[in-house]
Amino acid sequence: QWLNNSNEEIIFNSYSDDIGYVTLKYNLNTEETETYNLPTYCLHNENDKFLSLNFQRLQKLALGYGYPIIDSLNELSEDGVWEYNTKTNSLKILISLLDVINFLGIKNAKSDSCYINHLEYIPNSDDFIFIFRTLNKDGLFYSRLFKYNAKESQLVLLIDTGHVSHFCWFSDIVLFIYATNDDGVKSFFYLDVLTGEMTNYEGDSMIEDGHPSFTRDKKFIINDTYPNTKRIQFLYLYDNELNKRISVDELYSPFRYFDENRCDLHPRWNNESNSVAIDTTHTGKRTIRIYQIFN
Repeated sequence: QWLNNSNEEIIFNSYSDDIGYVTLKYNLNTEETETYNLPTYCLHNENDKFLSLNFQRLQKLALGYGYPIIDSLNELSEDGVWEYNTKTNSLKILISLLDVINFLGIKNAKSDSCYINHLEYIPNSDDFIFIFRTLNKDGLFYSRLFKYNAKESQLVLLIDTGHVSHFCWFSDIVLFIYATNDDGVKSFFYLDVLTGEMTNYEGDSMIEDGHPSFTRDKKFIINDTYPNTKRIQFLYLYDNELNKRISVDELYSPFRYFDENRCDLHPRWNNESNSVAIDTTHTGKRTIRIYQIFN
């Protein structure tokens, strides 16, 4: 990802035989590289720290989301969410998986029964949110959305319905999220991360899960779908003011891009909110495609 407010520096994850998983910071102009001894999941808006988790655990329990180089799991008390300070090159574990298990009152949890995913700093804050998934008695994962209050070192349970999926920020405190609410309704919702209040989203033409994000003025959402039975992925724009879905493209994903090898479109806006980049396999190989949405 780009370093915030930078046009020349990026960070990405890599692997070192000496260290293991690492983060590399790279300057596109000078070609200078700096190494941080931990992989990154999300970067703080001030670029001075990032959150990380165990990508080995992620790969083992959520195939395709992590990295398959190392095949081992830490104990629950030694695994969780880390914060890495890029100024001092120091790290600390903020939450262990055992902390979350104990918070929920789950008894006799096994090391391969839970994992954390979708870490995200709350904008302009040291607090962050994450999804915590645990195996139930039927062998299915039950999902919860948590907030971590950094100042109080405190966990806050935001959604506990078993289903939490993709989200993006509508504002500094309001999350736009696809989830199931307490009434059993599965849809997009607005979630206030300070109060925990969920309110309905009125976009009745955008009812399925995807990877949404807003334009800067909040008038439009770009979103995608998973492949249908004919392996077609839909990329579309949603007009919030007109409550209207506008097709951008329909892309075929070859059958070999399935399960852990799948390629979601993951549409994302540029800084000006006038063009969108996606990941795609419609050419027969993984590539990036850019669309000019607005002039």
